[in-house]
Amino acid sequence: MSKNWIDFGKRTLASLISVSIVLLLLIFAFQPWLSWVLYLVIATLAGVAIWEYSRFVKDKGGELFFPLLLFVTALLLFAFFTQSFSPLFPLILGTLLIGMFHFQEKRGAILDLACSWFALFYIAVPLGMMLAILYYAPEGAGQWWLAYLLAVTKMTDVGAYLGGKLFGERKLAPVISPGKTVEGAVCGLFFTLGTSFLFFAFSPLHLGSLEWIVFGIIFSFVSLFGDLFESLLKRDAHRKDSNSLPGFGGALDLLDSLLCTTPILYLYLLR
Repeated sequence: MSKNWIDFGKRTLASLISVSIVLLLLIFAFQPWLSWVLYLVIATLAGVAIWEYSRFVKDKGGELFFPLLLFVTALLLFAFFTQSFSPLFPLILGTLLIGMFHFQEKRGAILDLACSWFALFYIAVPLGMMLAILYYAPEGAGQWWLAYLLAVTKMTDVGAYLGGKLFGERKLAPVISPGKTVEGAVCGLFFTLGTSFLFFAFSPLHLGSLEWIVFGIIFSFVSLFGDLFESLLKRDAHRKDSNSLPGFGGALDLLDSLLCTTPILYLYLLR
């Protein structure tokens, strides 16, 4: 058996484990105690992803104040989770605190402020939006909408991987992701459309006969963009993976596509 297929088997097993955990959390998400467990899981995942991102920044000569970013991230997720105050509050507070951190050391302030803000908007905000989709989507359909989001995003990745291994010839973005191919991207699109159709046909979601197609196309392209975007960050920092978790790589590797697809669904549902 080739190394590529062994790698695919490991990734598939890791994905099945993570999907099973996510499904269990979704099924019982509205149990009072488990909703807080879910919040802590997302907050932990966000913290790990920001820590991985901070290593990218360090590789490029920057230095983020990780404990402060972790505090602002937890507060931002809490705002989305409880809807008790605007998410703008922790963003503004975070800006002030990060700025104050540099009052005694002005060197690198512009780079660190820019990278800190990017970390919050790239990682913390989308994960907070995921919690808002789950708990505040119209008609109480948050569990189904989040399941839809996870499914179409993940199937783009699965389809692109399989299509690339079986049929891939033309490189899609060789500079930042040599393994991605045009054929894989097309295969990922068909996988996503098929998944979107299954939700249209068999779920209680109010997806119109045109919406499931439009959503499938949009989420497929944005999911691929998210994957390539994170690859761009890793390549610039001269890293192959954001971490070394077996079968996953890292939290950013696991979340890369979702960080870009989640805001689209959030704006559609909770605009």
